[in-house]
Amino acid sequence: MPDMKTKILKIIQPVLLVLSAACMAGTAQAQIFVSYFPRSGNPDNATIGEYSTSGASISASLISGLDDPLSLASDGNGHLFEANFGNNTIGEYSTSGATINASLISGLNNPHQMVLDGNGDLFVANLAGTGTIGEYNATTGATISASLISGLGGNGSLAFDGNGDLFVATSNGTIGEYNATTGAAIHASLVSGINDITGIVVVVPEPSTFALAAFGAAGLLACRRTPVRTHSAPRL
Repeated sequence: MPDMKTKILKIIQPVLLVLSAACMAGTAQAQIFVSYFPRSGNPDNATIGEYSTSGASISASLISGLDDPLSLASDGNGHLFEANFGNNTIGEYSTSGATINASLISGLNNPHQMVLDGNGDLFVANLAGTGTIGEYNATTGATISASLISGLGGNGSLAFDGNGDLFVATSNGTIGEYNATTGAAIHASLVSGINDITGIVVVVPEPSTFALAAFGAAGLLACRRTPVRTHSAPRL
């Protein structure tokens, strides 16, 4: 029977995507960054490639030598974060491919999913052990809470809603809702009985025309919160 890592490699290869907005000459242009394993060779020497939204390859090996990257995120400021399942670290890179800090966060336990909140904090799901989600400062790498949420077993995809609550998919077919500040469970089994969850996303509705007409720009700012960043989860 294949081990957990083998299952993850089989499912995840090579579909970890992040869209990053880059301002060039005053015009916002979208870039696609993909972390992937080679189909043959050493999976511990993975890469991040860069592509345009038209599908053109900008740099197929923008960043190389990664150790089983299973999740990729962007903070919208030109920084990429990738979770190394193999060496239990989170690395930080610029969208130009420069290494900012290859071990921004270390000492993790098979990190395989992560998501940024609107305050610049990084939430990391650890697959091994008791299944914890830790919170870290994405700028300094400082630990805010290594076990903000624990006892999740095979946790999977992570997503925020517009109110800052964290939703977590698990391998036992549940989606739980948690307070991202305290880690307290709002509803540990908000949704249950789902087979093989592979990803979740929380869609925050745009403000209505009535709301905009009634409250103007202030209403728009109040209703349109920080964009949700999500990542697909491997089958466990």
